[in-house]
Amino acid sequence: MCILWGNYYQNGPTRKAMDDFEPRNTDVQIDEIIPVSPSDTDLSAARDQCASTVDALSKDVRGIREKAAERYLLRYEFGYSPKILAEEFDVTSPTITKQTSSAKEKILTYPKLAQIIGKFRSERADLKQPIVDDHPLWEGKISMDSTEAHARVGFYPGSYRVPYSWKFALNAEAQYDDMIRHLKVHYLIDKDCGVFLKRSLRGFSYNHWKRPPYFQSKRNYTIYPLPNESVPNQDGTLTRAVEYHMVFDIKNAFENVDWQLLELQAQVDGDSTQSAAASGLPEVLSDRLKHEKSDEAIFDYTQEIHIRDNTEQLLRLYPLTEISQIPLDTVELLWNGDLKQPLSDETNSNDVKDAIETSQISRQIGRRNR
Repeated sequence: MCILWGNYYQNGPTRKAMDDFEPRNTDVQIDEIIPVSPSDTDLSAARDQCASTVDALSKDVRGIREKAAERYLLRYEFGYSPKILAEEFDVTSPTITKQTSSAKEKILTYPKLAQIIGKFRSERADLKQPIVDDHPLWEGKISMDSTEAHARVGFYPGSYRVPYSWKFALNAEAQYDDMIRHLKVHYLIDKDCGVFLKRSLRGFSYNHWKRPPYFQSKRNYTIYPLPNESVPNQDGTLTRAVEYHMVFDIKNAFENVDWQLLELQAQVDGDSTQSAAASGLPEVLSDRLKHEKSDEAIFDYTQEIHIRDNTEQLLRLYPLTEISQIPLDTVELLWNGDLKQPLSDETNSNDVKDAIETSQISRQIGRRNR
């Protein structure tokens, strides 16, 4: 494999190409920051794109019949309504609904089928993994109406130790009198599943504090199944998408979000008490290790990372489905480790609910062909 810094090769862009990273649309209204590019794939072209994946789904031992597989992909991946599909295939809308529901049930039961669809998503988005090591991409200030934020963005490649193909990490702070508001956003790209997953966490601190910020109790996830009208894609790395999304996330967090609830929660908990979601942050672990003699900080850290990684595995493999709709047997199969409560013999819905209680999840499926 030949790698030369500063050029593009078929295996992906190099470091110099990525070092052109620059925040975009910093001076426009917040709802205009991320350019939207609705799908223009017509139904005939969509059917052609589906052909090889339909074949793979129908030939798998857990397979879905060809008609149901094709109609499922057109319905859920391309977003065509049952009415449009009924007209195309000269059947009734209830027939389309029955076929696609049956296919969905199998996909939720057998993760291998979901993986086949994830590969289809990735190919449609033409994702290309960057051939670069982790390094900072950009550091500077983003101006807003009431303040300015100091921001840093870094790139991190995936490996067998982490459950993503590559990621971009944003850290931003804004000063408000003697208070500093903090924003952490990780943009996770899964090449195998064809998903852009955004994980964010807000916190605040004061100038006199000599400890980590107080962070919110839930990680916020936004899932973008690819290709997506709200995820600009120039070269397959989604670097361009992050250039837009980071500006949106900073302005949204520091100008639109109500921080008073977080500050009130800190007063209730005691601002030195960290939430379960925050216990998975390296800086919180480091601070606790300085002040605690027990192994509780390490246990909390590893437990939260374990839950976070497993939750994100479900979100990436089933980006169109609420976790509560995924069968418990499938969750258990995908969950790396024990999901059961210590005194329970069987997994139940409460176990899943407890496991993901530090996650707040939303989906941005896009209008596509609806």
